[in-house]
Amino acid sequence: MSKRRPDGDRRLVHIKDMLGPVLERSGAKTLWTEARLRNAWASVVGTDVAAHARPARLRGTNLVVHVSSDAWATEFAYLRDVVIGRLNTRLGEGTVTEITIAKRRSSPPS
Repeated sequence: MSKRRPDGDRRLVHIKDMLGPVLERSGAKTLWTEARLRNAWASVVGTDVAAHARPARLRGTNLVVHVSSDAWATEFAYLRDVVIGRLNTRLGEGTVTEITIAKRRSSPPS
């Protein structure tokens, strides 16, 4: 069964166009937004930064970013406002208003 577009257009609808609004109505908006954020992360920050900084979780509009070292915590602090701007351009204004930087915990020795 094909889903009709509101304007009567019979072309297929991409699942993300249907799933996003459904998840938002069901209260899963933050999870949906976080998934979109993770998907866009490397293209927003660049592959070099993405290798050392990754989104950990989104709490409201506060994004927690884990970094690989103290040096990257300092580097990312300088990039914070630019990253917020780029994320909001990609995901919608006000999606991220603050970034908290935390050093990634290292794995315990084997």
